Amino acid sequence: MGQPHAGLGDSYFNHRDRYRPTGGLSIAAIVGIGLVCVLDIASTATSWTQYNVIVDYFDDRATDADLDASDNQVFTWAIAHLVGLAVAGTVLLVWWYRTHYNARWIGGPDTPGRTGGWVIGAWFCPVANLRFPRDMIADAWRVSAPRIKPRSTFADDTPSAAIINVWWTAFLLSNALSLFATRFFRLPAKAPTTTAEFTDSVHTVAVLDTVASVIYLGAGILAIFIILRLTSWQNTPRTPVEPAAET
Repeated sequence: MGQPHAGLGDSYFNHRDRYRPTGGLSIAAIVGIGLVCVLDIASTATSWTQYNVIVDYFDDRATDADLDASDNQVFTWAIAHLVGLAVAGTVLLVWWYRTHYNARWIGGPDTPGRTGGWVIGAWFCPVANLRFPRDMIADAWRVSAPRIKPRSTFADDTPSAAIINVWWTAFLLSNALSLFATRFFRLPAKAPTTTAEFTDSVHTVAVLDTVASVIYLGAGILAIFIILRLTSWQNTPRTPVEPAAET
């Protein structure tokens, strides 16, 4: 049986010391995203369970034990969600590091501009993490897409990166809503002083969690599409270009 991609001449598959396969990592990343989305939905469901228990409690249909059980359920699923995020995030970062490396090699002069520590650090650096990750992924998208026109016209010959803008906006918005929901009770103007106000506040948090979860699910679906597309493109044989020097 012949070697994979045999006869491709100077395609980057013939440089195993240079090309870093991402197929297996992309599958693991997709599974991780799916798991996190499921855990996020489950965590959101506990917000509604807690709201219903609180309403029942004030109507004398639930006990202190029911409240404690509800709180424990919320806490358990929140921890599970955080653990899932940590595991899936780690896999995604490894996939992204390899994808970025391949994009720099494929692109040569058109390679993504931010390299070195920014490849991973941009996701954690305050303020920069609101923009830099999106820019680097858009650069990898632009460089990795197969082109049929001369390199000088690549800007007119690559698929639109609009999907990345939609995904990034949804990702930021869902996280912003989730953060706001967790801090809702700490807002001085929203601090409940009566039973009705407290119940309304819990309901508001549940609604915010639900909206954030729906947007998060949409962002997850778009992220899976982006991963599949980038992985497919980078597995499309083509002639490599020497990557630009690290900056």
